[in-house]
Amino acid sequence: MLPVIKKILYATDLSDPATHALGFALSMAQKHGAELTVLHVVPDLPHEYGLSAGFDFIPDFDKDTWKKFIENSTKSVAGRLEKIVVEACAKFGVPPISPGALQVRSGVPVDEIVDAARNADLVVMGTQGHGRIGGLLMGSVAQGVLAKSKTPVMVVRVGT
Repeated sequence: MLPVIKKILYATDLSDPATHALGFALSMAQKHGAELTVLHVVPDLPHEYGLSAGFDFIPDFDKDTWKKFIENSTKSVAGRLEKIVVEACAKFGVPPISPGALQVRSGVPVDEIVDAARNADLVVMGTQGHGRIGGLLMGSVAQGVLAKSKTPVMVVRVGT
């Protein structure tokens, strides 16, 4: 029996490669009559970049200051996310996605995407395709999601 795809999670970092993958997510959702959820994760910068790079943001960003920064950033990102999705739907001639299907979370991107993927049948995301060495040097959200997700992941490279 073929897998049933009724819920698709499209994860984006709002980059061009990620936006390119949105066309594939829209196509898969339309073809399967699936519900599409669009997710962007605002990275937890002190966790992602601060501690791993040896920086201590705590003296400058206490928890309350950081929480306020994240709340303001999330509102801005949500508007950008909605604009990208509306433009893509118009470009590909598909019905608009309900605003309730757009999610912005804050945290470690791989962890948040894997958590959201628990409610999906398929994850779609883009990658720049830096290859093995680039991924090792830079880290890769797509590689992390592929390694940790129990939900199948479709990774779309730029130019496909």
